[in-house]
Amino acid sequence: NAASSATYAAELPVNGLRKIQVYSYIQDEWKIRPDLTLNAGLRYSFYDRFSEVLGRAMPFDFGTCGPAGFCGAAADFGRRNLLDFDPRLSMAWAPTASGRTLVRTGFGIYHGDGQEDDQNLPINNEVARYSLSARTTPTLSFPIDPFLSTTPGIVSPRAMDRLRKDMYVAQWGLSLQQALPNNFVGTVSYVGSKGTYLLRTSYTNLVDPLTGRRPNPLFGQIETRGNQNSSSYEGLATSLQRTFRGGLLVATNYTYSHEIDQGAAGGGDSNFPQNPACFACERSSGDFDVRHSFNANAVYELPFGRGKQFLSNPGLQRAVLGDWQLTTVVTARTALPINVTVDRSSGSIVTGYTTNQRPNLVAGVSAVPVGGRSIQRWINPAAFSSAIGPDYGNTPRNYLRGPGLWQADLGIGKQILLTERCQLQFRSELFNLFNRAQYGLPLSNISSTGNFGQIISTVNLGPVGTGTPRQIQFMLRAQF
Repeated sequence: NAASSATYAAELPVNGLRKIQVYSYIQDEWKIRPDLTLNAGLRYSFYDRFSEVLGRAMPFDFGTCGPAGFCGAAADFGRRNLLDFDPRLSMAWAPTASGRTLVRTGFGIYHGDGQEDDQNLPINNEVARYSLSARTTPTLSFPIDPFLSTTPGIVSPRAMDRLRKDMYVAQWGLSLQQALPNNFVGTVSYVGSKGTYLLRTSYTNLVDPLTGRRPNPLFGQIETRGNQNSSSYEGLATSLQRTFRGGLLVATNYTYSHEIDQGAAGGGDSNFPQNPACFACERSSGDFDVRHSFNANAVYELPFGRGKQFLSNPGLQRAVLGDWQLTTVVTARTALPINVTVDRSSGSIVTGYTTNQRPNLVAGVSAVPVGGRSIQRWINPAAFSSAIGPDYGNTPRNYLRGPGLWQADLGIGKQILLTERCQLQFRSELFNLFNRAQYGLPLSNISSTGNFGQIISTVNLGPVGTGTPRQIQFMLRAQF
């Protein structure tokens, strides 16, 4: 019954949280020359801070409330940011007299509020919360009830940066569009963006490696949330499209991109770091980084039936073979990152912090299994070893990549005219036409020795979300 760590939180009561949000936008467009258009806009956002109408919420923040941490019941959750002004500027220019070439460029800023459950942490401090660690309580065991009343320094409130700034993303881009023969249009674009003041989740008041005690001995390990992370994205996007002419529509898109972050890819996404004292160590390809992405779709009306090239006259052949339409979608992308982790006891790390720990790399050993990757063994376990002693593992975050995916969908439909004002529409759609298994990420915790590196889940694309094998659906609709 020995325990590495334990947490306890009493049941929360019902609270009355309130906040106000205000948005406004102004925009204008100028036709400077027949071939040059300028568009400018300004957005203003106001995201008020939460207030708790019953006056029970208790913010906790060493930075603004002192060593005691607790700011007192009914204290403000944080400051109000009143200067969230977001300018946007864009330009469209046709450099040739024919107008078949178009250049677009633009820049804009967007502030966001993030997820609201990242801003209501003070209500968690209305009730008792405790955090225990074998690092400071070597005899920790289950059940933990006796330790809650006899162990000092285990109070573990949830802290929130009361001086946090609203997160925002700056985005810029440049595109060149060209009209091509046979009603095709080609586009090449560059897109860049940078996220600032993104969500950061971490822990503070960890055990000091030099003293063996917590900086504030009245408290245990404290979860914190603030807006200090950042991200960056750059992408080259190409597309080739044909508008619906002569019964045919075609569109293809390809993107080569790279997204880098410190563990927060967006407003509500954030990973706890391996080492809360080194957020720079978390900077790597983001959890949703896809280097290559391709999709194509087409709609084709078969040339048979009313007003078509063949079988335009009424009759049995037109009734059976006429007015059919085919549609298809093909999607493909390269792999998502894999973050290799390891379980460690709080007693083995000098800080007592064990969240999202990563192993050590074994020098000279490839992470690709001997004989190549397979569903049963995507990662070579011999390439990693558990970190020894007080040090953190040296495996970078999101060190490996999982399998990519591709999928084709097909649809076929027909219109059946019953009367002048009534018709039947029949349609059948096949998702994952080739019944290809789209494998998910492998199990990546090396402490799971029996199944580390195995892939046990699928991520097929389909009408009902993930895990979709080939599906066929039919639709018959009367329209009048």
